[in-house]
Amino acid sequence: MTTTWNFLKGTYWYVPFKSLLAMQMSPTDGTITQMIDQTVWQITDYEGGYFWGNCAALLYEKDSTPTDAPSSFKIMGSITPQGKVLIAFMPINQLGAILETTGFGTLKEEGKTWAFEMQMASGTSNVVTHWAFMEETQSNDVSWHQLPGTNYSVPDFLAAAGF
Repeated sequence: MTTTWNFLKGTYWYVPFKSLLAMQMSPTDGTITQMIDQTVWQITDYEGGYFWGNCAALLYEKDSTPTDAPSSFKIMGSITPQGKVLIAFMPINQLGAILETTGFGTLKEEGKTWAFEMQMASGTSNVVTHWAFMEETQSNDVSWHQLPGTNYSVPDFLAAAGF
């Protein structure tokens, strides 16, 4: 059992401004649409190389105003001693695991802080792909009170998704 990543328990992670851009493709005509993807992870627990918790995500067209509330997911992830990460994002509905999205990446130390460098692709009609550095946020951070690309604080973003 590894204890290297025990600090993940009770943490919150978000997409900083530099990593908000995602791409969406229509499978019918190949049209590409630039999207904004703000995602917050609430890691509620960690044990022996596994972590889990809640996720809220807001995806909307770039240069537009979001009109929907963030979507809600349960997350379950694994992390190797070397920091390699695999996360399952399961929508909170009856089809949860059937509609699961997988993200993969690496947890890296950047200076004195940690960042998840992640990639994912998902979709049932159009396909969205996104890579991002997920950075930790805490109640004393600017990002906690104003998530990039949204008019939400972290607590309000999670509450709007039903957490």
